[in-house]
Order: sequence, then structure tokens, then C-alpha cells
Amino acid sequence: MSIAPVEFASLLCSRLCHDLLSPVGALNNGLELLADETDPEMRAKCIELLSDSARVSANKLKFFRLAFGAAGGVRRGGRHARGQGGDRRALRP
Repeated sequence: MSIAPVEFASLLCSRLCHDLLSPVGALNNGLELLADETDPEMRAKCIELLSDSARVSANKLKFFRLAFGAAGGVRRGGRHARGQGGDRRALRP
């Protein structure tokens, strides 16, 4: 079974958007909660959850860039593609 390049790109983009929707939606919900919250403990918990969701979103974007980007971290002859240093912390939590 073969798939047209345009269809493959469409499916890939759909999957990437799906994978990012959850942490970005959590950021949106957390901001709404934070705007309405007055209790200092609850505000601190909201900020903690926002931080976690932002980290997850950033890590997914870094992974997508490395996995699917043209200048990903693929090494050639001991160097990153195009001679770029790359981010070795990209997948760390």
C-alpha cells in the first residue's frame, strides 16, 4: 500500500496537532482558573499545573522538530546536520 506525499503530510500534521491539543488546552484551562482564583494556595497549584503543561508542550515541539524537521538532530560524520549544535536537552523533562 502506498500513500501520496500530500496525504502523508496531511495525516502527519493532523497527528501533530492532536498531540499538542491536550497540553495547550490544559494551558488555556489553567489560565481561566488562575484568572478567577483568589486563594493563594490554589493560585500556586494553578501556576504549577501551567508550568507542567508548558513543559510538556515545549518537549513535544522539540521532539517534533527533531523527528520531522529538516534541521533535526541527525548526525553526519559526528556533527549535527548543517553543522548546527542542536539541543541535547530537548527530550529531558
